[in-house]
Amino acid sequence: MNKMTLHHDTARGSSCPAQSVRTTVHWAPIAATLIAFAACVSAQTTTGTITGTVVDPPGKAIPEVRVSIINEATGDVRGAVSSMTGEFTFPSVLPATYTVQLEASGFQTFRSTGNVLTPNGHLVLGDLHLAVGSVNQTVEVHSEAAQVLTQSAENSGEITRDQFGMIPVKGRDLTGLMRTLPGVQMTGDQDAFGAATGFGATMGAAEGVRNDSQNLTVDGIVANDMGAPAGLSGEVNMDAVQEVKVLLSAYQAEYGRNPGANISMVTRAGTKEYHGGAYWYVRNDFFNANDFFRNSSPNHSLNAGPAIYRFNTAGATFGGPFPWAVPKLNTNKEKLFFFYSYDDTNSRIPSGSGVSAITYYNQPTALERQGNFSQSVAGGMGTNLPIDPTTHAPFPGGIIPAERINPIARALMNVYPLPNVPNNGSYNYQVVPILTIPN
Repeated sequence: MNKMTLHHDTARGSSCPAQSVRTTVHWAPIAATLIAFAACVSAQTTTGTITGTVVDPPGKAIPEVRVSIINEATGDVRGAVSSMTGEFTFPSVLPATYTVQLEASGFQTFRSTGNVLTPNGHLVLGDLHLAVGSVNQTVEVHSEAAQVLTQSAENSGEITRDQFGMIPVKGRDLTGLMRTLPGVQMTGDQDAFGAATGFGATMGAAEGVRNDSQNLTVDGIVANDMGAPAGLSGEVNMDAVQEVKVLLSAYQAEYGRNPGANISMVTRAGTKEYHGGAYWYVRNDFFNANDFFRNSSPNHSLNAGPAIYRFNTAGATFGGPFPWAVPKLNTNKEKLFFFYSYDDTNSRIPSGSGVSAITYYNQPTALERQGNFSQSVAGGMGTNLPIDPTTHAPFPGGIIPAERINPIARALMNVYPLPNVPNNGSYNYQVVPILTIPN
């Protein structure tokens, strides 16, 4: 094993004797750890690449062309020069919509707008033709055609901000939009963002792979719930997400960890203009009808109306360039941006639906709280008469003398609610527990 020994003399020039400190560093395990860490880091990314080839009208390559890509949201510019074969490549580019500009002496300036780079995407622009003319002349092209992926056989889908705004999603949970992708099977929408428990989310099976095998990243960071494989704990609210790319099958070898779909979520960022908004979403049992099981219950509190079902979601977003100029960094407000998103959901919902939501108990009656069990209904034990611990025989008439009742036990018994349905020998109380979940 490779190792290195370091020797350091301390306390020189002081009254203390010199001490020798020897440290042995074992490089092999450190190197293995760094390699493993680098492998993990390289796999967790959202950036992509933009490539293309510059050619003249007959289709011959043009070398040394100045190529610029401009982020249309922030104005950020990256430059490169085409190679001797006319090719150019921009690696590690953030997902966004870009304008591609080409400039070369003796040719008109070429500008192509609306070029969308998706998370982990490979945007291949193909052959870009420069027309002969002056640089002051500009040819503008707007990219609208759907791009066909020719570099990989992956089966993937995208969910954009336009879809977030146009498609109603129960619970404002992005996993509900996964059903718009081919090959994804969803069992049902969640009631609220973060699932009914307020923690994480789940999605359906993709391409025949079970739903506990999906892999979620948010801005390149793994966001699965490590304690529950099916849970996507890192999900963010819809108004804070810019785009979602889902790799369903046949994706590249760099995506590992789970055999199912790889969900890449990219959060929103500030732009060169200020934008914001506020919202309030409401769902309330006032608009609901009572269900069959509650209507058929002898409990008046159940058959009188629907169960409490209330969702109140309020939030706001705001983003843009920093309002002050940071020296040498944000002088023109084109380098430093911010984005803030707040989403607050308070829900009160039944613990279940239909008959499964009703919980059954056997509560002490008003007479039993006084020690009188003469009218108690016999249950599975065959008798409800209390036994005198001194005689080991039932109390006469099933009535416990008042002086024999412990006052503390009487006080504790009165904490329980009174029966609300006739006793059938198994239960005399029905209730639908209501969960209060802030998220």
